[in-house]
Amino acid sequence: LRQSDAGLRRWGVTVLTYFWFGAQGCTTGLHSDDEDNYIIMCYGAKRVVLFPPETGPNLYTNDKYDSGTVCCDVDVFRPDLERHPRYAHAAPAQRIYDLKAGDVLFIPAFWWHAVLTTSPVAISLNSFVSRPIEMLSRGLWRGLLHYLHEYAGYRRRSCVCHAG
Repeated sequence: LRQSDAGLRRWGVTVLTYFWFGAQGCTTGLHSDDEDNYIIMCYGAKRVVLFPPETGPNLYTNDKYDSGTVCCDVDVFRPDLERHPRYAHAAPAQRIYDLKAGDVLFIPAFWWHAVLTTSPVAISLNSFVSRPIEMLSRGLWRGLLHYLHEYAGYRRRSCVCHAG
């Protein structure tokens, strides 16, 4: 589900909202986004783990293509310190938030985060917010890469959307 907020558009702000529905144990792996992000809990509960941007070198980023996102290989909910020993240096910086219906969490651009559904069922919205300068500085580049990915095969063999 995508929608734009007409009130913010007047000021040049872009808002894209997504609908998430999942069962207990569903996860969104550790990643960072190039836009500010709000998680709005509608039903159920989720655990969100956040890391500040400077912890990136210890989070095992990978080169998989995902528009506007940098993905990580480490699983923060079941870390394997033998495979990812540097994660031990990032773990003390983590912030954990347990969200329930009615809660809203703001995740600034470039903060690393992972999400785990902790209730039998959870429904949430996630809104990405970009101001005009961010759309010019990052959005145009993201749009070009997305077009190349979808229509010219750019990084098609190493992405999160066409893996298989």
